Amino acid sequence: MIEILILHSHILFALYLFTKRWQEKKLSDGFLSLAVLGLTFSIGWAIMGPLSRMLLHQEYELPWFTSDTLSLVMLVIVEFFFFKFYFFGEEKEEPATTTNQ
Repeated sequence: MIEILILHSHILFALYLFTKRWQEKKLSDGFLSLAVLGLTFSIGWAIMGPLSRMLLHQEYELPWFTSDTLSLVMLVIVEFFFFKFYFFGEEKEEPATTTNQ
């Protein structure tokens, strides 16, 4: 159940990110942000999988919290800081004011 919530939250975030980038910049930026999100998710899950299996041995797994769930939870934590820096860390440029002389 937790895996489904995390996967659905990634889908909703992908839709939000695509729409935001498409509206603010252009369509190709929306597709590039989807590519960054997809690559980060797939590569991060592949890296976090073996780490979670080392932390959570098979005899300690519960029916609702497996090593895959732990890997997705660890991935969400890492992705939160990465995406906060990558997508939302940009400073908005203030329009230049003209001074009357």
